[in-house]
Amino acid sequence: MDYINMDYINITVLTGIPLTMGYLIFHIYFIINYFHNINLRKEYIELEKTDNLKSGEIKRLKLVNDKINLELKQFKLLLEKKEQEKKEQEKKEQEKKEINSGLGELRYKIPSDKTIDGKEIYYHGIGHLEKDYAWWKPNKNRCIIEYSDKGKIKHPEWETDNISSFCTNYRKSESLNKRRRIKTYYMCMGHKENQ
Repeated sequence: MDYINMDYINITVLTGIPLTMGYLIFHIYFIINYFHNINLRKEYIELEKTDNLKSGEIKRLKLVNDKINLELKQFKLLLEKKEQEKKEQEKKEQEKKEINSGLGELRYKIPSDKTIDGKEIYYHGIGHLEKDYAWWKPNKNRCIIEYSDKGKIKHPEWETDNISSFCTNYRKSESLNKRRRIKTYYMCMGHKENQ
């Protein structure tokens, strides 16, 4: 072994080990970094896919929302139209009742099965709802009270200052009007549906 210089080998081996180790660590770092980048790319691709799915889902939900809002507006318009038609119908019926029965409130009804001709009859005036009043008597049923002074009216449901506008089918009560000067009793004779 004379021809091999051991000092040279020791230095070479000693200097080569750290270089080899550094080279090996450097390669391991790049290999780890490479696989880490591949994992990051996979995650990024998955995120892009989910973002695309989410954006597609968002677009679809926006379209559904717009469709529902449009339907809601259409239903609101339809509802407003129906309410307007209903108000017009009620107004026409009220005008019809006012023209046929007068301006007073029709408070009582006799059902069609209890009448001779099978039509409902409506009445103005005092009725069974006033039984709790001390002055109520059965002979005051269907009575309308007319005052000569409008200021005396306390119950506009059955009191008026103009009987001819309050009820169109009435007659003066002879029995209730004896010795009366401030108020006059009238009997509502009834109003049929088509009258």
